[in-house]
Amino acid sequence: VYDVIKLWGTTTEDKISEALCHKFSQEEIRRAVAEIVSFSETGFFKDFHPSALRYHKPFAAIRRDLNTRLEQVVLNITEACNLRCGYCVYSGRYLHKRSHSSRSMPWSIARKAVDYLLSHSQDRKKIAVGFYGGEPLLRFDLIRKTVQYLKKTAGEKRVRFNFTTNGTLITDAIIDFLAENDIDVLISLDGPKDINDRYRRFRNGQGSYDRIINNLEKILTRNEAYYRRRISFNMIMAPPYKPLKIESFIRDHEHLFQNARVTTGGIDAQGTTYFDQFSPKDRTDREFRILEKRML
Repeated sequence: VYDVIKLWGTTTEDKISEALCHKFSQEEIRRAVAEIVSFSETGFFKDFHPSALRYHKPFAAIRRDLNTRLEQVVLNITEACNLRCGYCVYSGRYLHKRSHSSRSMPWSIARKAVDYLLSHSQDRKKIAVGFYGGEPLLRFDLIRKTVQYLKKTAGEKRVRFNFTTNGTLITDAIIDFLAENDIDVLISLDGPKDINDRYRRFRNGQGSYDRIINNLEKILTRNEAYYRRRISFNMIMAPPYKPLKIESFIRDHEHLFQNARVTTGGIDAQGTTYFDQFSPKDRTDREFRILEKRML
């Protein structure tokens, strides 16, 4: 993309392909051009220089907030994951995105991050720490150590913890720790077995649905009060879209979703040709319109 941008606007797309064919394949050049065109259509790459920038606060107030009112840090504790979800931006199918790796955060960095949060939140009574991955529970040891450290050093501040997980690595010991520390957990589950397992699979190709459902039942049985209070769900909508089937799934599993917050998200189709395999019919939003009319 960066090589194409250097030539963008100075010549034709055919000339760009000729100039870069020794360095990239025609498919790579085509994808780069398509990505730049997409960004251009949404307002990027314009020859516009603002004369002033407006903020809702004076810079002095912003600087004060950054120094004394920091509210949360999110720790990217690992780039490893035990799943290989088809739509994941870290799957290796996306241009200019990292892929899964074994890199993880050492305790020394995590401690510096939370110390920074503490030293820059003097005017906050409540602060939060999020854990991100990869799959955060692959580093449950670091989550536990960070939580224990902050509970000792946060003084009178109220500290909340949260993370998103694929839900496959939850054990009784983890459940007890999460409940004891009242940690907010967002579990990724895309719907019924056939929809979830289309994309959310283990490295060997096996679907993750059965493991997730079993672990949800385990949490619910072991500590229902915690489950109702702190477990929420995220569902990614990906082609072929079946929102009506997902709606039925939630309704048929009321005991799991009762009073739970369920958020939905879409795929990122920029920088990948992975979703080109689906027909226009698979990528239609017809069922979304039906669902919208029903809700109205």
